Amino acid sequence: MIHFRPIDAEFIFMLAAVIVFFVYSYALLRRKKLAGKRDAAMYLLVVITFAVIGARIWGFADRPDIFSRQFFLDFVNPMHADMQSMGVIAGVFAGVLISTFVFRPKKAHYQYELARFFDVLVVPGALALFIARLGCLLDGHILGKPSALPWAIQYPGEAFGRHPAAAYLSLSALLIFAVLKFFFDHKKTSKTRLGKRFDGEIAVWFVSIYCFNRFWIEFFVQGHHGGTDPRYLGLLGVQWVCLVTSVLFLFHLMPMYILYKFEKRKAFGYPPLSLIKYLSRKDQAD
Repeated sequence: MIHFRPIDAEFIFMLAAVIVFFVYSYALLRRKKLAGKRDAAMYLLVVITFAVIGARIWGFADRPDIFSRQFFLDFVNPMHADMQSMGVIAGVFAGVLISTFVFRPKKAHYQYELARFFDVLVVPGALALFIARLGCLLDGHILGKPSALPWAIQYPGEAFGRHPAAAYLSLSALLIFAVLKFFFDHKKTSKTRLGKRFDGEIAVWFVSIYCFNRFWIEFFVQGHHGGTDPRYLGLLGVQWVCLVTSVLFLFHLMPMYILYKFEKRKAFGYPPLSLIKYLSRKDQAD
């Protein structure tokens, strides 16, 4: 059992995660020639702004009791602890949707550019999540369930150990980063049974794997900020979100593979609908 004394370091690690995300994403956007110097910087500033807004909204919806009556000041205060990753991811997606529309080349196809941008940003995003979760671990605000495992951590004032849930989340993000970086760096040469990878595939796999891992890791979480989170039908709210999101994204992924195999498409709008249209045309042709 590991004796552990929390330190107030979450903001420092969150700031480090934002800086790493900005610098790494900027380098990839320039390397892939997806944006000029000025546009790439503005693009990422918009994405990061939406990520912070998304984190705050999610945090308030999940735990309104941790915000004081000075709600607006708490909402904009960067030192406030509640920066939930699901809200960050939702905010990043919103920021990418808007930024891609504003900063894409004039003649570029929106859906095609959107898929390429998502593929680029999820790699630095996974690394940023790894760093941010280290701050959660040191801060100690993610309370794991009691455990007698050798790597369980014991907080001051407690006579038992707990699962280091934040460490599980951090290691999960690091594993996702390693997998995504491998596929990203080998995108042009690595082959699946269907051929070269299509645009948007890495982003879809990121969301699917993250939600799948988060769903199971949350079984080791008792609560946040020293409390016990409410459960609905035996699951935490974030677990329901992860479960639904995983199903939806896998539901998107299968039609994408089918369409890529038979139509050799590189970009996709709404894959399930596109697959239905493709099958309808095929039936009419037969």
